[in-house]
Amino acid sequence: MLRGRYIGHEGVPCVVSIRCEGESLQGERDGEAFSLVYCGGTRFLAQFDAPGKTPFRLEFLIRNGRAWGVRCGTRVFARD
Repeated sequence: MLRGRYIGHEGVPCVVSIRCEGESLQGERDGEAFSLVYCGGTRFLAQFDAPGKTPFRLEFLIRNGRAWGVRCGTRVFARD
């Protein structure tokens, strides 16, 4: 439902990829890996594996049981 590739085209194109590894959700944004922590509803906190990086919030936008997009801060990424 949430796994996949999402693309944002606001100025410079940006890609967010979400995948399952074992029992956890992992992601990548512009080549930087992060892990997802469930916050409730369709919201997750993306925590970077590298120290010193600021975590950010992801909110998945669901239609008919499948995510069609994901909101990262104020940007909306559409499923590729």
